[in-house]
Amino acid sequence: MGRSVIPHPQATVTAYLEFSSEHYCPECEQWSEEGKCPECGDEIYSCSFVFGCDHAEDWREFVQWVSDTACEFWPSMHDVDARTVSWSSENYVCAENRHSEISISEYCGLVAISLAPRSDLSDHYWEEFQSETLGARWRSQISERFLSTFGTLQKTATASNGESFYERIAS
Repeated sequence: MGRSVIPHPQATVTAYLEFSSEHYCPECEQWSEEGKCPECGDEIYSCSFVFGCDHAEDWREFVQWVSDTACEFWPSMHDVDARTVSWSSENYVCAENRHSEISISEYCGLVAISLAPRSDLSDHYWEEFQSETLGARWRSQISERFLSTFGTLQKTATASNGESFYERIAS
């Protein structure tokens, strides 16, 4: 599979998977999982962060599942109401604790779920340093379970044009 999604800019580890939902063609009033209308053949583009999109509710449920799962597995995490974390406006934090955050980004059905240092740490040097070292250790301890919980794809290569290639992880 070849496409690209922007993970969290400071991600320690990123899990990749596909998000598929039914798309709706308003002209033919038909539903499709492939992104093409079965009747007219027109492309139906993904728009998961656009409210009012035909599968925005499915996307919100998926984001909530990621947040709930993270909070269940790692009790120090708590739910966050989709805070944007990068210049691209494609990364949204869904769970965090004092030193780490989990963000989600999506492009054409490819999802990157990233575990990264908090992007809004305090400006106080000592507190920030303490949180960075504690956070780095904590993220390294949970990275294996994070990948096995959320990842179904593995990034294998990136072409010179920026397109990345992924393969399914054997289970």
